[in-house]
Amino acid sequence: MSGSPHSELIGALIELYTVLHTLAAIPPNLVRLPSHPPGALKKDAALATGYDPEAVELMNSIPYLDVDANENSPEFQFIPCTDPANLIHPGVGPGYFKCHRRMYQDEAMPPTAVRLTMSDLYGTELIYDVSTSEFLQCPSSTISPH
Repeated sequence: MSGSPHSELIGALIELYTVLHTLAAIPPNLVRLPSHPPGALKKDAALATGYDPEAVELMNSIPYLDVDANENSPEFQFIPCTDPANLIHPGVGPGYFKCHRRMYQDEAMPPTAVRLTMSDLYGTELIYDVSTSEFLQCPSSTISPH
């Protein structure tokens, strides 16, 4: 995807996962670098739930961490309460894509947006918009931790 307007994002994610692996912060079997095997991303399911074709192409071009690949390792979080999204996991289907399009207060993400992280109650949502090549401003939870 060298000519892609999103090559900087893809390269940064590859570098992040490579550094995390090099520092032994994550086991190597969790890293899923592109090119993904054919059919790894269920493109038809993503398109059917309203994602833009360019967003689906980006989903197929970014690296992922397969946190379910190693049942003996603890769950991996980038920062507290923030999990990496894994859209190529075998269990991902139309329901998962539909759920991934929801934001706080049941608002739908734009069809051009791709969720890179998922948050627990106090985590961070990283959502990238392919139409602007920028991250969306995500509202935080309305529940105060204090």
